[in-house]
Amino acid sequence: MKQKEDRKERIQSRIAELDQQIPLLEFEREFWKGILENKPTDKGPLNLELIEKFKEMYERYKEVIEYKIRSGSDFEKVEASFVKQVALGEIK
Repeated sequence: MKQKEDRKERIQSRIAELDQQIPLLEFEREFWKGILENKPTDKGPLNLELIEKFKEMYERYKEVIEYKIRSGSDFEKVEASFVKQVALGEIK
């Protein structure tokens, strides 16, 4: 139970941190809220709209994403790598 609470706390602090660094796109906010609230996710391939949003995120915040991949916390590295891989078509 403690792990679940710690996870929620980390996600909430990550959302707050992102809000301070860059304006979050609405879909990003909903994506992370879904994780925080343990909403089920589609286990199939990513839909086209989601892929386009990740491409847009990578284009707009490429420097931040690359920095997080190199120098971020473990969570930030995974998060930024996922965005980059989807945006570049490595994950479909």
